[in-house]
Amino acid sequence: MSGAIDLPEVTQWLTSRLATLLEVPTQEIDTEGPLDALGVTSMEETMIASELEQRYGLLLPVSEMRRHPSVDLLCAHLRDLAAANPAQGSSEWESAV
Repeated sequence: MSGAIDLPEVTQWLTSRLATLLEVPTQEIDTEGPLDALGVTSMEETMIASELEQRYGLLLPVSEMRRHPSVDLLCAHLRDLAAANPAQGSSEWESAV
């Protein structure tokens, strides 16, 4: 386990996942804007947090999504979290790509 997360790849995945959940084209997801401005509900936050935990092997409470309220901020947080906790991080991402 490298503990590394590729920032562009996780950003692309999260943007695509949000577009699917919100039923909008991917290009309509503003990665710098607040998730709540996109219409992300607490239920969707919970789903995304769970999927990110499974995908990267990192503990991600929903409260962390609120502390990092945009796609860019959340993905940067995941990258930093993985780098700081390499024993927690998963190499599942590399095998999923």
